This record gives sequence, structure tokens and C-alpha cells, in this order.
Amino acid sequence: WRAAALSLGFFPALAGPRCLYWTVASVETFVEEHYQAQIMRLREEKVLPEMTVLLERLCAEEVEHKNEAVEALFGSRDAPEALSPGVVARAWGSIVGVGSVAAVEASKLV
Repeated sequence: WRAAALSLGFFPALAGPRCLYWTVASVETFVEEHYQAQIMRLREEKVLPEMTVLLERLCAEEVEHKNEAVEALFGSRDAPEALSPGVVARAWGSIVGVGSVAAVEASKLV
């Protein structure tokens, strides 16, 4: 875990702020989707309402982190460039996404 976390922050930071911000935006996008899936399941099953509220709050914090990264990249959260990243940014986002899925799956085994 430590090596993965270190490399996810360290190497993009070496590549420069734009790479680091894309990494943050990519990770937070994954986390947002992961939280939303859990929230939807709890709502559908109508269980653990307190947990649902907590997850909604935590998800909102992650969305704020993502929005801050997008704003740092483009100067605006609503910048058109954020909706259509270039090839390199999409590829990096895919790598981060696959790594995030692998981390979640690995955590289920522990």
C-alpha cells in the first residue's frame, strides 16, 4: 500500500503540477463513483441511514477535492477542457482508475 500510495503522489509530482492535479482528479473521480455505488445500494436496501448520510458527506468532500484539482488545472471548475482531456490525460486517468479498482479488490481480500 505504501509503495503504491508513494508512487501515485511522488512520480506525478516529479512530472509537474499538471500531472499531480490530473492524478488527484482521477483518483477523486474513482472515489466519488465508488462512494455513489455504496450510497445507492444502502438507499435501495433501505438500511443504515446514518451510514448513508456519512458516506454522502465524505463523497461531497472527495468531489470538492476533485473540483479543486480541476480548478488548479484550468482556472475554472467548469472549463470545457476538463470535460474533454487530451490523450495523455485520458491514458493517465485510465491507469489511475485501473490501479484504484485493483486496490479496492485487494482490500476485499484482507
